[in-house]
Amino acid sequence: RFVQQQAKEHNLDTILFVARDGYLLHKVFQDIEPNIKSHYVYAPRRLMSTAFLKYNPNSSKTSSKIIGYCATQDQRIKEAYKQLGENNAYNNHNFIQQHIDIIKPIIQKNHDNYKRYIDSIVTTDKKIGVVDGFSRGYTTQRLLSRFLKNDILGIYYLLAVDPVNGIKTVEFNNRDYDIKPKEYIIPKYLCFFEMILSSPEDPIEYVSVEGKPLYEPNPKYDEQLKTKAYKEISPGALNFINDTKQNFKSAYTIFEAETLMAWKKIFISYPRENDKYYMQNLAKYCDNEYVEKSNLHVYEPIFIAYTKLTDITTSPLQTLKRIKSAPWKTRTQKIALALFGWMI
Repeated sequence: RFVQQQAKEHNLDTILFVARDGYLLHKVFQDIEPNIKSHYVYAPRRLMSTAFLKYNPNSSKTSSKIIGYCATQDQRIKEAYKQLGENNAYNNHNFIQQHIDIIKPIIQKNHDNYKRYIDSIVTTDKKIGVVDGFSRGYTTQRLLSRFLKNDILGIYYLLAVDPVNGIKTVEFNNRDYDIKPKEYIIPKYLCFFEMILSSPEDPIEYVSVEGKPLYEPNPKYDEQLKTKAYKEISPGALNFINDTKQNFKSAYTIFEAETLMAWKKIFISYPRENDKYYMQNLAKYCDNEYVEKSNLHVYEPIFIAYTKLTDITTSPLQTLKRIKSAPWKTRTQKIALALFGWMI
């Protein structure tokens, strides 16, 4: 309903729901507002580097994506990549510059492919809306603005920072926006919402010439688990929407952010044993400074901290803090906290 309101208030011609967060939102929007054009689109963040040859020479995070992508497109880069050695910012930057004559055409072709794809969807020059879940840097909105000439309004469930550089945005929970610090509106367990606002798809790397998503060839186990779980979450959510329509008929219904936050707190605070059993292994991608510097792919549990009994003796303080901060605890972890919680 919020997206519907914003579309009418800002006279938006088309709404783009960005994968993967926009999957379920798009299905619901199509059901309640068939008169406004809407599309589910792919806009992988890595296109900011692999479609524009844009990277920070002092960081390996984006430069490694450029080299990795080019290695899948050209045998010469693939063979040279094997000899690169340590994956760090210095080596990556030198590698790109040494092979720039090969890399540039690859990046340009990737740019042109995506340009054709997004132009085939957005066929208007009028103002459009882009719906995404959570953003810390407006990456998707900035990416689309590089390909499209349209005036774009970003519609987000949550924003971690204020809009910058003339970027126009609104938030689902915008009533909190003006009266409370930004930290307040970021849920403690944001990853839980990211799991719900997702799609039954593996992580998307690129978009093919035909406009089809190209998924990660070997997704992590945690991503596979999330995709598998969402195949059951998505139909359940749509059934809930249909039940709401049937029960309330023509009444105007809207679920505001505060309602969803309250439901989330109830679910996390009072889990059933069935919830614990099926959801204890769900994990989120850990995207922090340490991971970036170490070039690691680390997943952390959403609800229950992964601990072994020996962890209490080898690193007691760190282990106890992890157990205490987790929303759900096993019976053994509860005993450990009762016995040694005084240490923290």
